[in-house]
Amino acid sequence: MVSFSIYSIIRVSKGGDSLRKIAVILTILLLTFGGCVIANDEVKVPLSAIKSSCYDQIDMSKAEFPLSRVGRECVKERWLEENKPGDKSSELAEKVYVRQTSDLVSIGNSFFEISFKKDEGTIWSFVKKDTQTELIKNKEESWPVTWNIVLVTPDNEEISSNSDHAKDFDFWSEEIETGKVLHLVWDGLRLRDGGSYSAKVHATITVHSDNSFSEWSIKGENYGNAVVTKLTFPEVPGITKLGSSSKNDYYFHPGMDGRLYNNMWNNKMSDGSVRGTYPSANASMQFVSLYDKQRGGFYLSVRDDKGHHKTFEFSHWDKFIAWNLLNHPISLEGAKFEVPYDIRFGVYEGGWQEAADIYKKWALNQWWAEKKVTKKSPEWLRNTSASNQFMCHTDEQNIHHSYDEFADVTINHSEHLGKPMLGELWGWEKHGTFEGYGDYFPPYNGWQVFEEGVNKVKSAGSQVRVFIRASGMSMEVPPWANPESQDASGKDIRGNPITHGNTARMDISTEYWQDKLKDYSVKLAKHGVNQIQLDGFPLKRPLYCYDRDHNHPLGRKGNWYTQNWITTLKSIRSSVKKLSKQVTLASEGIAEPFIPYVDAYHLRESWADVGPEGGKEIRKGYARVVPAFPYVYHQNIIPLGQFNKLLSRRFNTRYHLLGLSRILKWGKLPSYNFRDPLPSPDLNEEAFELLKNITHIRQNEGKNYLVSGKMIKAPTIESPTTKIPLKFPNQNIDTTLEVPAIQYSAWKSSDGSIGLVLTNIAESSVGVNIPLLPDSFDALEELKLENKRLVVVSRDEKEVLPIPDSGVLSLELQPLKVTLLKVMEPRTD
Repeated sequence: MVSFSIYSIIRVSKGGDSLRKIAVILTILLLTFGGCVIANDEVKVPLSAIKSSCYDQIDMSKAEFPLSRVGRECVKERWLEENKPGDKSSELAEKVYVRQTSDLVSIGNSFFEISFKKDEGTIWSFVKKDTQTELIKNKEESWPVTWNIVLVTPDNEEISSNSDHAKDFDFWSEEIETGKVLHLVWDGLRLRDGGSYSAKVHATITVHSDNSFSEWSIKGENYGNAVVTKLTFPEVPGITKLGSSSKNDYYFHPGMDGRLYNNMWNNKMSDGSVRGTYPSANASMQFVSLYDKQRGGFYLSVRDDKGHHKTFEFSHWDKFIAWNLLNHPISLEGAKFEVPYDIRFGVYEGGWQEAADIYKKWALNQWWAEKKVTKKSPEWLRNTSASNQFMCHTDEQNIHHSYDEFADVTINHSEHLGKPMLGELWGWEKHGTFEGYGDYFPPYNGWQVFEEGVNKVKSAGSQVRVFIRASGMSMEVPPWANPESQDASGKDIRGNPITHGNTARMDISTEYWQDKLKDYSVKLAKHGVNQIQLDGFPLKRPLYCYDRDHNHPLGRKGNWYTQNWITTLKSIRSSVKKLSKQVTLASEGIAEPFIPYVDAYHLRESWADVGPEGGKEIRKGYARVVPAFPYVYHQNIIPLGQFNKLLSRRFNTRYHLLGLSRILKWGKLPSYNFRDPLPSPDLNEEAFELLKNITHIRQNEGKNYLVSGKMIKAPTIESPTTKIPLKFPNQNIDTTLEVPAIQYSAWKSSDGSIGLVLTNIAESSVGVNIPLLPDSFDALEELKLENKRLVVVSRDEKEVLPIPDSGVLSLELQPLKVTLLKVMEPRTD
């Protein structure tokens, strides 16, 4: 048999296609002699038929896999039975192609097709083939573009242009071993103010024959004297509903723990868009997805392990939505610039959890998730029952409290919960609660009584947690008068300090601010504090700083903010650990590059309905919290479930039950707010009873799941709804939520056993049917259920049951009851 190896570049630009004709002739010859195409009768298994236990052995970006590679043990039994792979074979997937029409050039494979306008290179179409779902439907009322570029002149003026303003455009394709690459090149820019600029932009779209994701890259050359600071690519305008009903459309964004937006076409966000800059709590991971429940959807991710700054944006304009990725290119030698990471854009099946599974395959193999770089957090953190907030200096009624009162309340609550506590101390600062950022010491009432209170808590087995402001300095405190402080603040494009209210945003790249944060932390550690929270970090987006005297590129260009924070965290961590191995660092929010240097992070997701991050949209039903970050990274860091609402019987009593149950099901360390000793006539006793049930399960039978386990996709459990009144007069909130009475999640422990945790927050008992069949619960695919036992555990009872013959377990759950259902190996003793 004749065999050929060909590597060719096929020119399909506007000038002609003679080389393509030669390639076609060569292809015909190869087909004639049978050397290029080898019959492939290998059985292909779709991703949906692969057991979840085998996800770490496959590339989840692919839609199907050779049976011989994955092995029958990784394939769901039902698929094997229905397809009888020993008797028939699947057909070879369509190869990658590049083709032209009169006005379009397209690249695609059997999964999708992407088309661009031939005259200007603007993106025109992106089709998911199996369901014929078009991403870009609103072509006429939007302005098609592929990228937008922003440059800053030496006079600090911003100029911009985009792909449909180039003076010249050309394209060609290139064959590679696994598919094809479409090259798109724009030369010379027309500016929006009517001027012109000399620059070249070169994008590539790579498509492989067996992959449902394309790879996008972009670079260029800048011949002028301006600095490229922003490059939006891809920029995909003209998006409308994916299927027949926009109610089935969902957009996942990795803000906070994860946000899922529904029906974006009708439910316009309050600021017109959903956006978040990585790495920050506003974009903690590097993937987004848009999907229809019946038709599947589109997935966009970045594979960047260096922490380059980028913004994921879903913008709602008057008549259409644009899906954008804003990048901050790095400068190469001479006039060259480049976005230094791969962008993946393609199609997939499923919802936000399936998108997270795809991302997890890459993310858990990055340096921030490797065991060798993961911090060694002290055991006390994993053994802590809960955290309670206490305010010393100037509480809401402007009353002062002593450190001794703080210690007594912390110890008292610990005794009622039966486990050590984390006492969260507010109002320790010299100027009062969350006042005087950057001028903390000596603390309120001096170091001696501060240290006595801290040591009193620690002598009872609990720990103390305090906050310092990581991102800003108050402009009303004496340290701000220091020229070094002002020099170290971030500057806007005009050279003015970046401020928020009376606080200046400080630049973490400056040695001055790095040393300040370390000095604050060391002082607190010396006086016995064992958890120091760098508040505001990384909740706030990476700094835009245009100070040319600071040691970084202009704006957010590159990854200077990320790398300087990593340097600072390493320095702080090393310094406090020299004082005590028991000291831990915490953050407000999290982003994946900071996981190895932070022991715990807190977010207000459990009360997001009335919280500062998107509460209005959540109350309206436009958005909801999904635990995407814990779903990917729970085993790598302790999440703290910050529930700030006072557990009083006077306010929103049923809402407390919802907030606490969310903390449990998302695998978080409970944090609550009640400042009186117990028993107290003002305490919401139902809420505290639920808290006791949560901490008991979390620290005993459920510890291997909820503290150190992995979150997995849970089966669908039908539940009646319960009404939760919300009345917050100071926020003009008077409404009612309707939520499932049974709040639940699924977990996998290190020994491979599966756990389901369920909470009933209704006012009466609720019967539930829990499916324990592989078809309805993917995690059970790997278990031989006939050899397993069920262990049903609550705070005061434990029962061992056989697997029901029906595959469905029926339970009656009492109000406030927390139940853990474990699917385990049988006892051998």
